[in-house]
Amino acid sequence: MDETLREDNLSKLPVILHQNMKDSDYAKILTTNSYSVRVSDSIVPDTVIFPLSKVAFLIVPLNSLLSGSCQLDIKEDLVQRFDKFIQVHRNRYILCQASVFTEQEFQAFSLIQQQYFKNRLQLLPCHDAEEGVKAMITIAKLFCKPTCQEMNSRLQQLLSQQLKKDTSECASKQHLFCPQFSWQTQGYCFHLANPRILLSLGKPKDIAFTWQTQGYCFHLANSRILLSLGKPKDIAFTWQTQGYCFHLANPRILLSLGKHKDIAFTWQTQGYCFHLANPMILLSLGKPKDIAFTWQTQGYCFHLANPRILLSLGKPKDIAFTWQTQGYCFHLANPRILLSLGKPKDIAFTWQTQGYCFHLANPRIYLSLSKHKDIAFTWQTQGYCFHLANPRILLSLGKSKDIAFTWQTQGYCFHLANPRILLSLGKPKDIAFTWQTQGYCFHLANTRILLSLGKPKDIAFTWQIQGYCFHLANPRILLSLGKPKDIAFTWQIQGYCFHLANPRILLSLGKSKDIAFTWQTQGYCFHLANPRILLSLGKPKDIAFTLQTQGYCFHFANPRILLSLGKPKDIVFTWQTQGYCFHLANPRILLSLGKPKDIAFTWQTQGYCFHLANPRILLSLGKPKDIAFTWQTQGYCFHLANPMILLSLGKPKDIAFTWQTQGYCFHLANPRILLSLGKPKDIAFTWQTQRYCFHLANPRILLSLGKPKDIAFTWQTQGYCFHLANPRILLSLGKPKDIAFTWQTQGYCFHLANPRILLSLGKPKDIAFTWQSQGYCFHLANPRILLSLGI
Repeated sequence: MDETLREDNLSKLPVILHQNMKDSDYAKILTTNSYSVRVSDSIVPDTVIFPLSKVAFLIVPLNSLLSGSCQLDIKEDLVQRFDKFIQVHRNRYILCQASVFTEQEFQAFSLIQQQYFKNRLQLLPCHDAEEGVKAMITIAKLFCKPTCQEMNSRLQQLLSQQLKKDTSECASKQHLFCPQFSWQTQGYCFHLANPRILLSLGKPKDIAFTWQTQGYCFHLANSRILLSLGKPKDIAFTWQTQGYCFHLANPRILLSLGKHKDIAFTWQTQGYCFHLANPMILLSLGKPKDIAFTWQTQGYCFHLANPRILLSLGKPKDIAFTWQTQGYCFHLANPRILLSLGKPKDIAFTWQTQGYCFHLANPRIYLSLSKHKDIAFTWQTQGYCFHLANPRILLSLGKSKDIAFTWQTQGYCFHLANPRILLSLGKPKDIAFTWQTQGYCFHLANTRILLSLGKPKDIAFTWQIQGYCFHLANPRILLSLGKPKDIAFTWQIQGYCFHLANPRILLSLGKSKDIAFTWQTQGYCFHLANPRILLSLGKPKDIAFTLQTQGYCFHFANPRILLSLGKPKDIVFTWQTQGYCFHLANPRILLSLGKPKDIAFTWQTQGYCFHLANPRILLSLGKPKDIAFTWQTQGYCFHLANPMILLSLGKPKDIAFTWQTQGYCFHLANPRILLSLGKPKDIAFTWQTQRYCFHLANPRILLSLGKPKDIAFTWQTQGYCFHLANPRILLSLGKPKDIAFTWQTQGYCFHLANPRILLSLGKPKDIAFTWQSQGYCFHLANPRILLSLGI
């Protein structure tokens, strides 16, 4: 909250003084500061009360404690006044006033503390009335709404963010952010110890790398993170401060250690114990007596087997790399992962423990094997059987007696034909690479896929089995062929006909008599012009590579796609057929051209005009008369400046790489992007056109600059000003008079300290790398981030 607003909240509030203070300096100062002062004789003498804040102050001159021959003693009437003041007021302060605090005054101050040690009585020293009034007003502000509500809210937010360990957000919500390099300004003080992060330090008097400021203390032990340390007296890299203790064992993270006496890299402190075994993570170890890399501490035990992760091991007696501890057992078989093994007796790389058994066959994955007696790479254990055929995957094999690479186990059968996939084969008697098992039959023709073949008697690469027929023409896909009698590469079988023209796809051909590469079968006709796709051609009489069949006509101009051409008479690579016209200018795409008379690479046909300027895209150009690479056609104009993109330019008269056409203007400054420029008269790489101005400072991005008169790399135009300090980003600067790399313009001020980010600085008078401007102050300590410092 702004300081002036807080003053306004309390400037007209009432203050109650005792009758004997009516003409005192305190009354005069409060009246001068526009406080509503009221006098009362019913309150404790020498008392000042702020009723809305519910706080009371008792003014006690320390020389009044001296009674007879300079002997320190609290007078009887003063004791009665103290007792009454304590009984009446809940929030109570005693202002001990002395012009000079010598040893005698401090003894008097200490005498009051000792006398009222058990009471909630707070003492404040002050030299004169002006200092006393200042202290009273400060305390009254904190107890008065809405200031007290705001402080409670901030403290709650601070606590919440500290628990989340989000110091940056916490600092931001506490209004600690706002940026200069080290500024001791009237309004705020800013420091940018790290050129990447600018943080507000409040209003301290003097700020160094470690600040012991009036208002706050800040330290930037790590040049990347600025953190508030509260108000300690002295702060070093390890701080044993009055209020708090802070340590930056890792230059990246600053953490509060509480109120310790002594803090080292491993701290055995009174309040807490902290250790930074890994310079990246600082962790609290509780309150142990002695902490080493492996800690067997009174309260807790901690181990940092991996310098990246610190983990609590509970309260074991002895912890090594493999721990057989009283409370828990921990093992770090892989230096990256620490896992709890339960409470076993003996743990090695393979553990046959009392409670649990653990194995780390692969140093990357740690898995529980349950409660086995003996575990090897292949485990035939009492409870369960586990196998790690692939050192990356550990899988449970059930309860088998004997497990090898192929397992014929009592309970289950498992096979790992491919060391990457372990699959259950059921309960067969004998399993080989091709299994003819009692319960099920499995085959792994491809070492990557295991498939169930049902219950056949005999299975080879092509199976003509009793129950089912299976074929694995392609070692990657196993497909069911039904129940045919005889299956070859092309099968003319009783029940069904199957063909695997492409070793990757097996397709059903129906019930045909004779099937070759091109099939003219009784029931259906199939053709596999492309060995990757099998398509049905219907029931034609004769099918070749180009099929002019009775029922339908099919063409496979591109060996990858088979398309139906309808019922034309004659089809060549470019077809001018009776029914339809088809062209495959690009061997990858077959498109229908309608019914034109003559079709070439560029077609000026009766019905339609088609062009395949780019062999990858076939586009319809409408009905123009003459089409070249740039078409100025009657109906439409098309241009393929970039062979990858065909775009319609409308109906211009003349189109070049830069088109100043009647209807529209188009430019393809970058061969990858075609953009419409409107209807300008003259367009170059930088266009100062009548209607619009366009610039393509970066050949990848075309941006509209509005209607300026003259545009250069930095444009000071009539309508708008644009600057492209970075050839990748074009930004509008408004309407300034003169724009340089740092602009002090009439309308706005812009600076591009970093050529990648353009930021508005407001309307300052003079802007340098650090700007203390009229309107705003900006600093770009880091050329990547521009931050507003306020006023």
